[in-house]
Amino acid sequence: DGFKPVWHWEEYGSSLSGHGADWDRNWVNENSALPASWDHSTMHMHKLNHLRFYIPYMRVFRDLDNIIFLDDDLIIQGDVQAAWKAKDILPKEHVMVGSCKVWKYSDHSGTFAPRENAMYFDSTALAMAGRPEEETFCNSNLTEFCVNKNHYTNLYRRFDEINGGKLDFETQKEWNYGFSLLDLKAWREKELTAVYENWMHANYEDHIFCETSLMYGLGIAFLAFYDHVSCWESLTNSEFVVRDGLGFVTYPEIVFSGTDVSFVTETEVLHYDGFYKPWTPFTDTFFAIPYLKTLEGQTFQEYKSLLLNPETASKHDDFEDKFIVLADSDVDVNDYLRIFNQNPEVCLTTNHADWDRANYPQDLFVPYDDSKTFINENGFMRNMCCFSFVDHWLRHFEKDGLAYCSGTAGPDTREQIDLSIEASGIAGHIPRLCDWIGMNGGGAHNSSKLFTQFFQKFFRGDSSQSPCRCLSFSKVVGAFVRAKWILAGEEDGLPWWQNIASVRPKIIHLKSQSHKHTIKRISEKQEKIEHKLQELGLTVLPVDTKKCSSSDSGCYKRFEKFLSLEHFHAYRI
Repeated sequence: DGFKPVWHWEEYGSSLSGHGADWDRNWVNENSALPASWDHSTMHMHKLNHLRFYIPYMRVFRDLDNIIFLDDDLIIQGDVQAAWKAKDILPKEHVMVGSCKVWKYSDHSGTFAPRENAMYFDSTALAMAGRPEEETFCNSNLTEFCVNKNHYTNLYRRFDEINGGKLDFETQKEWNYGFSLLDLKAWREKELTAVYENWMHANYEDHIFCETSLMYGLGIAFLAFYDHVSCWESLTNSEFVVRDGLGFVTYPEIVFSGTDVSFVTETEVLHYDGFYKPWTPFTDTFFAIPYLKTLEGQTFQEYKSLLLNPETASKHDDFEDKFIVLADSDVDVNDYLRIFNQNPEVCLTTNHADWDRANYPQDLFVPYDDSKTFINENGFMRNMCCFSFVDHWLRHFEKDGLAYCSGTAGPDTREQIDLSIEASGIAGHIPRLCDWIGMNGGGAHNSSKLFTQFFQKFFRGDSSQSPCRCLSFSKVVGAFVRAKWILAGEEDGLPWWQNIASVRPKIIHLKSQSHKHTIKRISEKQEKIEHKLQELGLTVLPVDTKKCSSSDSGCYKRFEKFLSLEHFHAYRI
């Protein structure tokens, strides 16, 4: 029908630097939007991403008025008949029905949270992300995920030329293409493929969005389909439900946001949009179940009971091995932990760069007063994964916690606790704190008992009281511990050595570079630790961090051999 697909254009690929998904800084001009550091993938410019916009003119679909479009990362759990019926109630000006329930990152909780009425204004696909225009301009302090000075002026001008009328970011809902109903007849009548191509021409002429950005892959689609998309939820009165985000949102975030397993069980379609597809090692353990069971030939009704079982979301199969990364006081552990945790068979407490929102944090056992995270960011979901945070707040609710959690507290007590919760910003943690209180019968708080429960649950892979957990591919589980934490904890009555003796983890001991030159007091403490390890008969791998640096790939081979793991060849050192 006279169309030459975008990937055959001479300009296609012109924004790239020639190095994978890297974009060319020299391509940028005053009209450009600069993507965030996380926003760089060639999938946004892949020919299949463009092909969707030529569907009405493909030979196999040319004589059809309507089709249902499915991405390749979907699981269908229900009858799609309700979706097909939506073609009869689609508004005249609309050519598509898509999912409009999106997830937005919350700086308060450090997690993604659901948004039902997110607009283009809220979208990262159009560089705004809920910020006023003046806050999105690039400057010396804002050098990524920002726009240059002529970006909006040019965008408004182009919109008037191509679409006709005024672009208003606050009148259009965000939508997702994943599972959609397309009215091909109306699409052809409105010539939306030509509109899409006009936006692509404008993008290459004006250098608006680089090709490896979400802004190019989805933002241009938002502009081309402006005023032409309906939402499944509103159009069908929620008779047909599509759940997006399963490729980047984690199940603990679902729970933390106030939702439950119904997010997965009361929906016709699951969409694993994002980088962590269910067939990858870093997928969410719980969200992988529908995919894995579908591969086994099970229907939704057959695996639904597994999803509804409370233990499924919190239990991990027994680990092949357990270990502790024990570090002397002056050892910089960050790179060791970050790099070794890249191995998909390793679940290690760390500040991990990938999928870090529900991974066990590095400060799992750090004393409360030593962690600025707890003090400044009480609302962060991952704080609930840390022993001293749980211990601190259970002490706070010791007197009236059981009555509050059971709903039997008097109005004055409840109001007082509610005000305390609001002031401290820990509302999202209350359900799990109540779980801990209930598990211990609401009696007097006992830090020693809590520590044993917490320690044993972690090494068993039991995350029933924690929003953090190991990935499904993990074969070994490990915790990072500073030697001084053990010594300080023992002084405070925490049964460190009893629990280590019970679990009997292997010990990777990162020894101080200046061990022989430290003052006597510190040396005595380190010797005390080493003596206790010998006394317990634990298997220890001593690591001289001066000889075995975090940038030495040979170190990680030693760690792997020590833990009986296959060698992982993709460490990013």
